[in-house]
Amino acid sequence: MKANFFPHIDKTRVIFHSQAEKKFYDACFNSLGKDWDVYYSVTLSGSDKESGLQENELDFLLYHPKFGIIAIEVKGGRIQYDSDKQQFVSIDRYGRKHFIKNPFQQARVWKSRFVKEIKNIGFDAPVTHLVSFPDITTSDFPRIAQVDPILILDQRHLENIEAHLKHVVHHIHPEKYMNFPDIRQNLSSFIKGS
Repeated sequence: MKANFFPHIDKTRVIFHSQAEKKFYDACFNSLGKDWDVYYSVTLSGSDKESGLQENELDFLLYHPKFGIIAIEVKGGRIQYDSDKQQFVSIDRYGRKHFIKNPFQQARVWKSRFVKEIKNIGFDAPVTHLVSFPDITTSDFPRIAQVDPILILDQRHLENIEAHLKHVVHHIHPEKYMNFPDIRQNLSSFIKGS
């Protein structure tokens, strides 16, 4: 059996923001088993006195009762890092450069806000943040201090994404944090509504 998808392409029309996001969705669809929940395009909205209204959108949120929550930002094209401008760049199929937000920071910020939100409503699980580059391999990506290569899901990892996700979660989280109650229903109610 396949994972649970929200939205599910067999039940509703899903409009992907990029081909890279479709590649990632398809990889999850073809590889993840029934214990996984896959949420596409998850937005957190909230406000506070200091910063006002904030909205953060994340490309994918995955959940598994043994591996916790995985927040994933997806960026397509040939990804490079312009060290002079300290800026990430995506090069499209026509060779055009597009400066993009730092995907690692995007995933980290979303994860940080999400952890705060779920703790405020009383449930907890290990949360991992990753970035997927479906069009390149990790060896194509420049080694920079702010990026641990373990946080990258590349085109090779998408062939067997489940095995790689398990590997990453066990690499990042000590075993003592992996004993948590199943929060599937709480998470679903929080993201989709009750």
